Amino acid sequence: MGRAIRDTSGRFLGAAIAVLDLATYSALFDSLDIGPRGLLAIRRTDSRSVLRRPPDPALTNKPISHPIQSLIDRGETKGHLRYTAVTDGVERLFAFHRVPDYPFYFIVGLATDDYLAGWRRQAIASVGLLSLTLVIFSWLLAKLARARAEAADRAQRLAEREQRLHEALQAAEAASLAKSRFLA
Repeated sequence: MGRAIRDTSGRFLGAAIAVLDLATYSALFDSLDIGPRGLLAIRRTDSRSVLRRPPDPALTNKPISHPIQSLIDRGETKGHLRYTAVTDGVERLFAFHRVPDYPFYFIVGLATDDYLAGWRRQAIASVGLLSLTLVIFSWLLAKLARARAEAADRAQRLAEREQRLHEALQAAEAASLAKSRFLA
């Protein structure tokens, strides 16, 4: 990376050159856990790729049109958005930050499937537990309904027996009264 050094009248005095040590950034990128389908990148403000994890040599120093570049072109210096990457078709939540006074910006992208994986596992476990609870509750309700039906059936039979016993008692009392009258 180079910059012209000029005097107050704009006359060229020399150049300052700085080297961007990509090995340092590469080691830093390798030490970060951004998930199995995450993405880290350093890009130039002209959209050319400088460094990328996972690496893709076919993209190095090639311009790529993507939504973050549009924001950089409009003067945005940092932000976040979610979109499907044109390079690999993976939907990610991206954050970007432009390096002040230099023509570079950093991108970090977390794959939607990666950062939602824990939530999805928990949701599946919760749905499974809820389903099991509903099955047990339904089974208990069915058992209660059967018990109520059986109790109602027993109560009906008991009422019928009481009615027959009552009728038999009345018949016995009537017969006893008739016998008493006959013998008297």
